[in-house]
Amino acid sequence: MIDLRHVGKSFTGPQGTVEALRDISLHIAAGEIFGIIGRSGAGKSTLIRCINLLERPSRGQVLVDGRDLTALGAADLRGARREIGMIFQHFNLLSSRNVFDNVALPLQLRGESRPAIEAKVTPLLELVGLADKAERYPAELSGGQKQRVGIARALATGPKVLLCDEATSALDPETTEQILALIKELRDRLKLTVVLITHEMAVVKEIADRLAVMEQGRVIEQGATFDVFTRPQHDTTRSFVADLIGFDLPPMLQRRIAADDADSRNPGKWGWRLLRILFTGPHADDPVIAELSRNLDLDISILHGRIDEIQGRPFGTMVVRLPDDAAKVAAARSYLAARQLFVEELGHVHRLDRAAG
Repeated sequence: MIDLRHVGKSFTGPQGTVEALRDISLHIAAGEIFGIIGRSGAGKSTLIRCINLLERPSRGQVLVDGRDLTALGAADLRGARREIGMIFQHFNLLSSRNVFDNVALPLQLRGESRPAIEAKVTPLLELVGLADKAERYPAELSGGQKQRVGIARALATGPKVLLCDEATSALDPETTEQILALIKELRDRLKLTVVLITHEMAVVKEIADRLAVMEQGRVIEQGATFDVFTRPQHDTTRSFVADLIGFDLPPMLQRRIAADDADSRNPGKWGWRLLRILFTGPHADDPVIAELSRNLDLDISILHGRIDEIQGRPFGTMVVRLPDDAAKVAAARSYLAARQLFVEELGHVHRLDRAAG
């Protein structure tokens, strides 16, 4: 549906040229929700605006439904943009127009008749849950209701693609959840392709089928949402997901590992080995730790853990303490690997009696 091929974007200002986008190539399949995440200044807003050519790329091609938008003339580009709706962080509603007329605006600009406009706008208001708010004005609406108006307006021309530019950043958590559920429902009912940019990993975790992570104008990681969350490859991605899914260790445990690692050349000081286990796949719900302890005759202590769900699939992280015995640790890792569980060694810690003394 959407293909970005070696897209670059440069801006020239008083301090010289700034490379906002650097050689971006992405494929977004028809019908999927694709998240683009990055911190402020990463280039994600520029990228999404390049998809409908509100920003014209300095280099590369933007193909939507097989058409190269960068090769179209002005009239053809206007036609192509009718198939790409867009919603914004701050709603961009006209305060002098009521809800009905805000949604109708794109159709009025196209010169459609009043009966034709009513035939399109009325069911859209019902679809987004605002049928009873048609005569209200933006000042009378909550933030979530304003965003629903923005969504209905973006859908007024019957687009195939919906671009969401930080669409939930101005909303509280409960309203964010409702808007994300609405976007997902509209994707399914209207067969939309959705591109959503955000700086909130919880948003893409909730809704995106696949995602790309941006930093300094580049895509540094992309893949299925579950895979990126559970196996982040880049340090920036890892920092995004750390708090959300429990990769970060409690500070007290971090300090013990750090202090002991600094002293790791002294033999005979270690009593325990720390492993992090990622629970994914068909054995994510199995009583693995109990089986491991029983079958391998291991004393195992659970020091930290968290269970979550990503895209309807179970996922958990757990930090366990095993005796510092190379053969037993190797056997434990082999046992876990056979059950398709990923294991990461975090370091050593002293036996509790030594650490306390």
